Amino acid sequence: MIPARLAKYVQVNDSECWIWMGTVNSRGYGSVTNGHGKSMLAHRGAWEFVNGPIPDGLTVNHKCFQKRCLNTEHMELLTAGENTAHARRAIRCCPAGHDYTPENTRVNAAGHRSCRECANAQRAAARFAAALNIPTATLLPDEAAS
Repeated sequence: MIPARLAKYVQVNDSECWIWMGTVNSRGYGSVTNGHGKSMLAHRGAWEFVNGPIPDGLTVNHKCFQKRCLNTEHMELLTAGENTAHARRAIRCCPAGHDYTPENTRVNAAGHRSCRECANAQRAAARFAAALNIPTATLLPDEAAS
């Protein structure tokens, strides 16, 4: 349930997400005014309308991974760390678009994932560059800085 004045900005999708169609901030979250001239995140407003204030130290997490969803049944309260871990699990491919499958994923001691296919391509490019005496930075500008 959301306030009637906001209902006209919501569309329900096949996953029963209530998608906010109004103003969206730079991070992809719906944004509304709270009635006192202050802006707030739409999903937090929906949560508070249905469940009351969000306790200090907790954030509203979208279990559905849809930042614009206002369906409070798709939300839960988590700590910031739990919310970050949940978001990381949602990322199913590397920046180059390769799937994070068990065969294609390395996880380091800190729990960070890396793509084996990208790592193999970077090593092959470095070998190619070395064989031709080409500076690696010419082929891999992003990797030379790291």
